[in-house]
Amino acid sequence: MLRIVTGGGQLAYRSAQLQAWLLSASAPRYFLENTLLWLWPWGRFGVLWVDDPNAHAVANVLCWALLLAALALLWRLRQRDRALAFGLAWFGLLLRPLCNLIPLGNTPVAEHYLYLPSIGLALALCRAFTLAVARATAHAAQQRRMCAALALAACLALLAEARVVAAAFGDDERLYALSHANHPDNVEVLVNLARIQLDRGKVELARRTLDEAARLAPVDHRVLRNRYALLLRTGQPEAALAVTELPPVRDLPEFMIRRGELLLRLGRHAEARAAFELAFERATDRSERLSAGYQLVIALLSEEQLARARPLVERLLTEYPGQPELVQARALLRSLRP
Repeated sequence: MLRIVTGGGQLAYRSAQLQAWLLSASAPRYFLENTLLWLWPWGRFGVLWVDDPNAHAVANVLCWALLLAALALLWRLRQRDRALAFGLAWFGLLLRPLCNLIPLGNTPVAEHYLYLPSIGLALALCRAFTLAVARATAHAAQQRRMCAALALAACLALLAEARVVAAAFGDDERLYALSHANHPDNVEVLVNLARIQLDRGKVELARRTLDEAARLAPVDHRVLRNRYALLLRTGQPEAALAVTELPPVRDLPEFMIRRGELLLRLGRHAEARAAFELAFERATDRSERLSAGYQLVIALLSEEQLARARPLVERLLTEYPGQPELVQARALLRSLRP
């Protein structure tokens, strides 16, 4: 089953971390997944889907065979029925770039990918239905009416499901709730849902959602990050501090920064400074390094270590020129006595 991926307000394109040849090898399977998402949407909707191609080697081979057979059929149809061939070609050509046949690393399966390609698929299906009805014998009027009724019922059912999906995109909480309903074992969806509930003040609901995520992945970084936020929101700084010291995350710069911020709040300035120093030393992400460095300046100021704070600010400004908080910190340090 495909997994759904989101993260912390930014799209996390996990496919970009996979080997390019794996993405290309999986492209026909992703193509089929997108097709099924349009033809049979019930229970399949979810945001930012991704999977592990290594777990689907046999399916990838079968899907390649199916794709080659479909291309051969399309080649034969090009003269026999141009409308049908055009619809299928439209669908295939517009959807193909999104499935990582050329390994761009984007998320390979997504509801919104289908808006333009599905025009061609709808055209092909309508043409196929028209041909099927036209081939019915003249005295089979009742059979033709039955086919038309079934087609109308299918369209109405698809329209009803499309309205549910469209409504989900209008509200983040509903979006992740529907994704969770379709994919209940997905931790990332639960983490995002819990964060939205917490941001909206639904603390108890967020706690239950996060507990469910923790049962699936108790040491997942995203689960612990949101557990930390929940504990802070409910006024439990000591418990939040304990989360930052758990083995899975205690050596990560992000959690070192969080630990330092809490230690400052608790008045443990020397420990906070040590946490910021370690985070600043280890951080490879520019935003984390900036945060650790700036917080270290604050910690040094709180301990009145101006001789260390001044060169640190100048060093940070060479790495992050014009950064407003650093400019303000430099002005403050210059106004203080040596």
